[in-house]
Amino acid sequence: MTKTSRNAFTTTGLQQFLTGRGVTEVAVCGIQTEQCCETTARLAADLGYRVTFVTDATATFPIEHRDAPPGRPLAEILADPATLPTDQIIARTEYALAGRFAAIASLDDLAPVPVG
Repeated sequence: MTKTSRNAFTTTGLQQFLTGRGVTEVAVCGIQTEQCCETTARLAADLGYRVTFVTDATATFPIEHRDAPPGRPLAEILADPATLPTDQIIARTEYALAGRFAAIASLDDLAPVPVG
């Protein structure tokens, strides 16, 4: 499926695909933790799925302060104390989702899926 919105449901047939197969639980992973992944988790919960957010299977980038000048080199962005580092973004996402929209898990928490 090709997605053209921040979540995996709005511009795809994912909900119909999952519903047609009787799926009631989803695990969310991907890029960007606080955008696509978090938005997908929230929408999945709203649609009635049991959601597991697999934090260490997501990735993100530091976020510059909204008033930061555009076009700065990465080293300057990372050195800016107003830049939100990835570990804080991930922690904020876990706080926002846990107990409301998703269970928070790591890859080690998940049961292995049999192959074949």
